[in-house]
Amino acid sequence: MIELAPHPLVIDAPGGTCWKRSARRRHAAEPGRHAELVVLHALTGSAEYVVDGTLVELRAGTLLWALSGQAHFLLSDQPDFDMWVFLISARILPDDLRGSPEIPPLAISDAGDGLPPRVITRSAATELDVIAQGVTQAGEASVRLAGLRWWLARAWVHWQSAANLASRRLHPAVDRAAVLLQADPNMPLHRLAREAGLSESRLAQVFKKEVGRTLQEFRTGLKLDHVDHLVERGKVRDLTSAALAAGFGSYSQFFRVFMKARGQSPRSYFKSTGP
Repeated sequence: MIELAPHPLVIDAPGGTCWKRSARRRHAAEPGRHAELVVLHALTGSAEYVVDGTLVELRAGTLLWALSGQAHFLLSDQPDFDMWVFLISARILPDDLRGSPEIPPLAISDAGDGLPPRVITRSAATELDVIAQGVTQAGEASVRLAGLRWWLARAWVHWQSAANLASRRLHPAVDRAAVLLQADPNMPLHRLAREAGLSESRLAQVFKKEVGRTLQEFRTGLKLDHVDHLVERGKVRDLTSAALAAGFGSYSQFFRVFMKARGQSPRSYFKSTGP
């Protein structure tokens, strides 16, 4: 297995965790590339996710595996999109099962280029949703561990019997630009274009064609995600501080963008969703 640092969320027992995106809109400072297996189970709406430069369109019922060593990040999502996110350490698996066909491979070294996304049946999706809810409600680490193992086993069974979902490779310059903006949404366009290897106009053109959004729209989405992260973690005193820290020029600018993107004021949104 590729030697990578463990994710801080799974250092403690039981060595794995899960959450719904709607309940915890995590902002990644950069595309994930860590030691754990990540499994995404799309529930509603649609989104675009990138795994090692391959663009996957997520819709209800999609199971997507990002193995240890694969760079992955959420490129865009619709307002009604929701999914379960499972972060699984090899430590939760019994020694006698590791490497067996009963569980999915955890690293790209064990699976070549990775695993293709697939769409499972509605009944299978309902089963996985119920198990996931039980895991999040479990109080004891031993119960969560059992739930994580059971969810992983059932997800693997359902994925094996499902059909592959279409995916496509992103233009290398678009993939590079998206990765750079994930790390720094405020990177100047001239520097972004230089790093991506295209002229500013060409990068803007190809990015819009491949992603369906302009570079500015993509930047704005990342900034809003960053505000979510700051509020969730309690790292700012108020929404004005969060907006400025995320790169918005003023609270009024942030307010206009937020209203357009989410259909309600920032204060109403965070009051209803909670941290």
